[in-house]
Amino acid sequence: MLRLGLYLGSNLAILVVLSGVFRLLGIDSLLQANGVDLNLTALLIFAAVLAFAGSLISLFLSKTMAKAGMRVQVITTPRSPVEHWLMVTEAEIHLQAPGACSDNPSRFFVR
Repeated sequence: MLRLGLYLGSNLAILVVLSGVFRLLGIDSLLQANGVDLNLTALLIFAAVLAFAGSLISLFLSKTMAKAGMRVQVITTPRSPVEHWLMVTEAEIHLQAPGACSDNPSRFFVR
């Protein structure tokens, strides 16, 4: 729930700043004085749709891109003694501090 709130809050804050910049710089009155019929409200709605869509695409692709970029191999069944040791060590850490893996899933790549 906190993630959703931060997501919505940050996107709305950007729109508020963008709207404030339009008002402070007088872009709306400048456009009207030059005969340009541009609806700034519609422009802000269009910017919001693009911003929300872009951030969602980025959010959904980031984990996959990070794994590919770092050449991460997710270990489900150990194939070597080193992988077995790694899985046992991660399980021990998880048992000793149960919140270590659940609140920060990017800390360990072994699942």
